[in-house]
Amino acid sequence: MTRAKRARAQTGNVRKEPIRDTQKQYRHTHGLSCVEVMVRHAFQVEMITTVDCSQSIIDEVTELAASIATAATPNEHDELMEEVEILQAMNQHCLKPVYEYYEREETLLCDVPPQVHDVRHDFGANRRRTIDSLTDYEALSYTNFTKAQLHRIYRCNNLPAIDHVRCSYTQDNYYKFQGEELFLFAITKMCTGLDNTMLCDLFFGGSPRRWSNGFKWYLIFTNDRYHDPVLSMNGLKRETKNFPYYASKIARKFNIERFYLENHTYNYIGVECTTIDEENCCLFSFLDGSVTESSTWGTGAFGDYYGSMRHDDCYLKQRCIYSGYKKLHGLTTLALMLPTGIHYIYGPCSMRRSDISMMNMSQLDDFLFDLQSDDNQYADGRIYKSYADKIFHNGQCIRRAHKGDHLNPLTNQQRLENSGMNALRVSIENNFALMCNKWKICSQFSELKLGQEHPHAKELLAVCYLMANISVCLQGSQVAGIGTFFCSPPSLEEYLELGDEVE
Repeated sequence: MTRAKRARAQTGNVRKEPIRDTQKQYRHTHGLSCVEVMVRHAFQVEMITTVDCSQSIIDEVTELAASIATAATPNEHDELMEEVEILQAMNQHCLKPVYEYYEREETLLCDVPPQVHDVRHDFGANRRRTIDSLTDYEALSYTNFTKAQLHRIYRCNNLPAIDHVRCSYTQDNYYKFQGEELFLFAITKMCTGLDNTMLCDLFFGGSPRRWSNGFKWYLIFTNDRYHDPVLSMNGLKRETKNFPYYASKIARKFNIERFYLENHTYNYIGVECTTIDEENCCLFSFLDGSVTESSTWGTGAFGDYYGSMRHDDCYLKQRCIYSGYKKLHGLTTLALMLPTGIHYIYGPCSMRRSDISMMNMSQLDDFLFDLQSDDNQYADGRIYKSYADKIFHNGQCIRRAHKGDHLNPLTNQQRLENSGMNALRVSIENNFALMCNKWKICSQFSELKLGQEHPHAKELLAVCYLMANISVCLQGSQVAGIGTFFCSPPSLEEYLELGDEVE
């Protein structure tokens, strides 16, 4: 395989020949040829024309009926009645058979097979689920929270009295929701990763289309309320006074003696390590980028027939979210993790952006420096920094691992410092994995669609980060917090900045 052909296979970009000729057709409408699609379109045009003609005849009959009521002479009345009968006969014996003929012929070219069309899709009535209606097992299985924690999160979300939610952005249709059932549906969908059809069948009932629009409304509402003041880097403003405390906890964890157990004998074998001064440590957090795969934008066929090509702009659409390093399409997020296990993020942005690009776009280095300079609250005048891997650059408030070369090799002290800090920095990587395991919708790239008319993939990913932070506040973190850095996270009310609004 040539290099160019191998690259096309990896990136999924435009090909020299239609992929529909060599790939199994998954959508029924792709089984039609180009001629069959044109014939089906012609049938549909004739059906629309017949309906318009029939409507015109009905309108004309209505006008004649009004004229009959005001007829001056019996002859005029009889002539109008005769004209009405002719129009009704034309509609009944000419237009209606023509419409039925075209409808029957168009049905033969329908993309929905009879065995699918005849299946009854009845999801039942809405079951009006509430938190109190769940058992303890159902609450943990479907939401990762207990019933008491769900009540607490719902009170903090402070959802408005939802009387109606817009069903479609292009139509004036509305659906009614109760705030508690919509909250439960959103949490369950993010936790389990199931699609709307399975959730309606198993748990909630009602129409999947109805829940789809409600779920989108909840994501946009939650993202608009919490992203900028709580979840983004602006949330660090309230943590500035705790930077010395976090730095001391990281230094204390670094200074713990390292060893491993020998197999069979379980003898303690020490590992060479070093220590740092807790009073002079200035590292308060860890910095890294995280990528999330999304659906590939622009892969659909340009036409519902066998052998159809792709859209003309599919190559540009795929390139704008493609990462040549990861060989994936998706979104990337720059995250800063405190020892408590809480994330503060920048993004999400296109995966085309590298970690350094995200760093430059966010101006995080200048933001952290200005944040500490404006407060001027540290007696020693120290500037606290965030620790990152070697791909980042050293800055005023960013520090990476020591790098050496053949001219300036690393000293033994620097090598031991890199080894110790890398052992601590891996906690942010584990936290990313833990979030994807607990909120399985992050791993369902089919839910992260960017090619829709009103996409909500960025809001979905941001809300997942928010729910991961809420889980840390309520349940602690398995890779940080008290168990790792001896540092407890804030309470839920403190994190969401509600204060005295919630008892």
